Amino acid sequence: MKCYCLYFACFLIISFSSRAQNQTARARPSSNSKTSQSAGPSGNQSLTVKTDSLKMAMNDLKSSFNSLFGNKRDTISIYISNIEYDDNNLVILKDDLKKVKGVKAVNMQYKQSAAMLDISFKGKSAELWDKLPIEARSPFKLVEAGDYNITLLYKNTSGLKQ
Repeated sequence: MKCYCLYFACFLIISFSSRAQNQTARARPSSNSKTSQSAGPSGNQSLTVKTDSLKMAMNDLKSSFNSLFGNKRDTISIYISNIEYDDNNLVILKDDLKKVKGVKAVNMQYKQSAAMLDISFKGKSAELWDKLPIEARSPFKLVEAGDYNITLLYKNTSGLKQ
């Protein structure tokens, strides 16, 4: 996958640099004045034109990469079983998740003593779990932590109605 991205990046650099050189070639004066420009101190103008075209190509490449790969966040799902909707520890966990640096949004769904939290976070689930304070993590037992999901078991099940 990395090789394909590298080939794609090289292709974009080549295509944008040739496009930028074509644009600057149209803006240049005729070839007769070009030979007179290359002599003396004004010979640096052709070099500046080439560097300008390269700068334009790099700016085009940057904007293309930003539009393709820019600022995408991952959604991490946290599944908590055996917990009531109005449990204080669930409220504390949600509030502390919102305070973690890099978290954009926390959405919750609840069904049959299970809560599902969807968190917009750029990173892995273990990183997010480790950034939480001990007070928020201690009421829960970590059952599983994948790349984009966490499964928790609520330790205090005495308040649940069977």
